[in-house]
Amino acid sequence: MNRVQRTISRMFAVGVTIGMLMVVMHVTVFADDTPAPTLPPPAVLPIPNDEAAEGTVVLERKRAKLQELQSQMQQLRQRVEAMKVRTPESPRPTVPELPAAPLSPPVERPTPQPKLTPPVPMPLEQYLDQPPPNETPPEAVETFPLQDAVNTTLSSDAVLPTDVLNDSSINGEIDRISLASSLFATGQHAECMQVLQQLNAESLSPDDIIWRRYLTACCHRGMGEYKEAARLYREIVGRPDSDWTRELAKWWLDHLRERNDLTARSQQLQTGMNQLTETASEDFKQ
Repeated sequence: MNRVQRTISRMFAVGVTIGMLMVVMHVTVFADDTPAPTLPPPAVLPIPNDEAAEGTVVLERKRAKLQELQSQMQQLRQRVEAMKVRTPESPRPTVPELPAAPLSPPVERPTPQPKLTPPVPMPLEQYLDQPPPNETPPEAVETFPLQDAVNTTLSSDAVLPTDVLNDSSINGEIDRISLASSLFATGQHAECMQVLQQLNAESLSPDDIIWRRYLTACCHRGMGEYKEAARLYREIVGRPDSDWTRELAKWWLDHLRERNDLTARSQQLQTGMNQLTETASEDFKQ
């Protein structure tokens, strides 16, 4: 009986040991199947949305447009500076030389000769009583003090005119066409206009009338009155008898038109640049 109990006790102990071993083996296998802890994945950076990308593209386009306008503005300024020193291809007209009036030889007038009268014979006694012809009698000589002589000399010098040109005069007719051409050549446009206005159109030849109108147009252009200058140039181009002045007037008329176009284009580009600059500044602030 005791043996049976001991056997049962041993079997029970062996069963308990086997059960504990199985539990340990099961725990070990479960631990192997469990994954080891790892670090969290890196945070993903936020991707810009479509609106931000579109805004960047718009800014780049505006910056490129601004640079293009600045380049065009610089080119226009260079063209304007070049036009200021530009001259027409054909030479400037010279003042037409007027034929000189033929000079007639001076008329020689006979110089009147003094009439010589023969001396009248005089008696010797009367001749001796008369004084020599260049001698004045002592009683006729007047004495003056030294101070009076000095005052007389000073007063005679003081009455001389200070400006002898005030009473001067010019004899002969003035060639106002040549005078106006010389004034224009020296850059005195206002004085040239005054001389041209003093000309009498009825006394001028057709060539002088056209030349007068051309000089007037050039004076208006030199004083900055481009509209009036263009109007006079058009009148010269429309005249059938303008001859060589027509080509000069046509050249200056084209020059003024090109200048007006460049000025308008420059103002347009300047306005566009100002608008783009303001828009770009506002976008950069945002």
